[in-house]
Amino acid sequence: MVSAYVLVKTDPGTDEAIRKKIENVEGVVSAELAYGSYDVILKVDVKSAEELDSFIFEKLRKTPGVKDTLTVITASTKR
Repeated sequence: MVSAYVLVKTDPGTDEAIRKKIENVEGVVSAELAYGSYDVILKVDVKSAEELDSFIFEKLRKTPGVKDTLTVITASTKR
């Protein structure tokens, strides 16, 4: 399992529409609006790095209104 937080910059005024569109995509655990440099924060759980790539490059970044993303892959909690 690969877990990540994906921070999304959107075109002005599109943040809520993008959040609603993305929140139901397979693998998205949560989608929240945010203040600051990024407009939407996603929590994503997928089976593999390849699936994360597909989500980011084929779904998220091709969504009209998405300007930029920053992905932070979380470390394993087991040590």
